[in-house]
Amino acid sequence: LQNNARFLTITAAFFFAGMAACVKAVSATIPLYETIFFRSAISVLLLGFLMKRHGVPFRPEHFPLLVTRSFSGFLAMSCNFYALGHLALGDASMLVSTFPVFVAILSFFFLGERPTRKLFLWILMAMAGIVGLSPGETPMRTNWYCCRTWCSAAAQRSAGGENDSSS
Repeated sequence: LQNNARFLTITAAFFFAGMAACVKAVSATIPLYETIFFRSAISVLLLGFLMKRHGVPFRPEHFPLLVTRSFSGFLAMSCNFYALGHLALGDASMLVSTFPVFVAILSFFFLGERPTRKLFLWILMAMAGIVGLSPGETPMRTNWYCCRTWCSAAAQRSAGGENDSSS
């Protein structure tokens, strides 16, 4: 394999979509944690092979961080697989794809990042989009035209455009 970012990104998206479809297909007959176990077992075998092939040591340098990362990955996979089993495939995939918004929000609290006004507006627009596209009825979805107008105004403002009050 070449170290081609586009190829690797498309390949990863293909395999994640295939995994999501497989999880959705088996969610009615195989329990959630059994599905997680088999998905994790496949990962352990594949990553163990790659680690051995590339000479990466199996002994972790920072064991507490590894445990924390493993636990958070387990929780994330549990939530993802639960959503895939109980929502439409497209809705679950859309919700999983919103994680960058939540990473930006959590970075304020855990990493001490300072939110800029522009970033705050982008986060608000992303949250409005998440609510607008989320399954089920919400007050914001019933008044979607107002929400789209607000998002358009916020995007224009954050892009440095001036409001035209003469029209």
